[in-house]
Amino acid sequence: MSIRDWLDERTGYRKVVHASLEEPVLGGAKMAYVFGSVLTFLLLMQMTTGVLLAFYYSPSSTDAWASVANIQDVVTMGWLVRGLHHHGASAMVIVAGLHLMQVALYGAYKKPREVNWILGVLLLGLILAFALTGYLLPWDQTGYWATKVATGIAGSTPLLGAKVQQAMQAGNEYGNLTLTRFFALHVFILPAVTLALVGMHLALFRKHGVTPRWGRSDAELRRTAQPFWPDQLFKDLIGMAIAFAILFAWTWHEHGARLDAPADPASAFDARPEWYFRALFQMLKYFSGSMETVAALGVPAVVGAFLLGLPFLDRGPDRNPARRVAWLGMLGGGVVVVGALTVISFQHDAGDAGLAKRQAASEAQAHRARALAAAHGVPASGGTAVYTTAPFYQARELWDTRCTKCHEGDDRSAPQIRAGYGSRPWIAA
Repeated sequence: MSIRDWLDERTGYRKVVHASLEEPVLGGAKMAYVFGSVLTFLLLMQMTTGVLLAFYYSPSSTDAWASVANIQDVVTMGWLVRGLHHHGASAMVIVAGLHLMQVALYGAYKKPREVNWILGVLLLGLILAFALTGYLLPWDQTGYWATKVATGIAGSTPLLGAKVQQAMQAGNEYGNLTLTRFFALHVFILPAVTLALVGMHLALFRKHGVTPRWGRSDAELRRTAQPFWPDQLFKDLIGMAIAFAILFAWTWHEHGARLDAPADPASAFDARPEWYFRALFQMLKYFSGSMETVAALGVPAVVGAFLLGLPFLDRGPDRNPARRVAWLGMLGGGVVVVGALTVISFQHDAGDAGLAKRQAASEAQAHRARALAAAHGVPASGGTAVYTTAPFYQARELWDTRCTKCHEGDDRSAPQIRAGYGSRPWIAA
């Protein structure tokens, strides 16, 4: 008896492999079917890079920024792992959106696949929840202030808003427990829920099979059916390779992911969300007062309700897009509006000279903080204390607290000391 026979006798693995690889694909293998596999691949990559980051990350408000700066600037290839994880979130949003549109175009939400469509919509929401909870974890200026806006919107919800905000923040203000709560959501709760839904999604997909292109008879679909192995698997691998190549090239080009200066609650900062939340960010500019809250909560709720209810709104058996123009038109119109608002948001920022100046100053501060952290480390008191490691910092602090009262200003009681003091021009003057 061979080792494979011995193993099969005890595990039955051949039956599992046979069921997985030889399942017929009605109508033959198609590149249109690769999005689900690519999305699964990206999810596994996010889990892998996330585990690697967790080896070095410290979920504490005093240590989080320092640990991420260490990953980014000190750990060998840490910038690459963090970059793949950060930009992988964007890749998942893009591929999930393409997958949703392909499923909608093929009418794959119709009977008997309604539940699988609903699971897919819920998974899209979880992908966005991953992005939102992960944004805060570096505890830098961007993550801190952008997440503060998000929790503020949640807090404006009628009736339970204040309780929801307190639950998210673990108190009335942001602090150490806020970060650990977001970390727990990002690393434990959301992955557990996601894996459960992915398992159900795949099980239902296996039960119902792929949804072939409309307009072909059952006899033709069966006649042209191909096993998953090797044709469809090969196309899936091509899709995965293309997605990873683009993601890797972008990460390499950007040298990882942006890391701003340490979060400083006492500072002013122009918070901007990631691109996939830009449409909502721009939309809120068109509302004011209580209507801003209504828009921030109501519009996503309406969109989510439409997506979840689509199988029950479009109940006819016909999958031909030409006979589903109204429903596909609403879906496509929503995509166009989201895209337009996103473009407008970036164009508006590009034309704001004041914002550009403030962002340049923030970028310079971020580079200075990271350079100081790499050269001198980060004090135990927290990320913002990194500036105290700068050469002559204590001298500057001494000057500001002990010398300026007498040597600067119109009411000084001693010689004015400023740039050029003691130089030849100063003596000549």
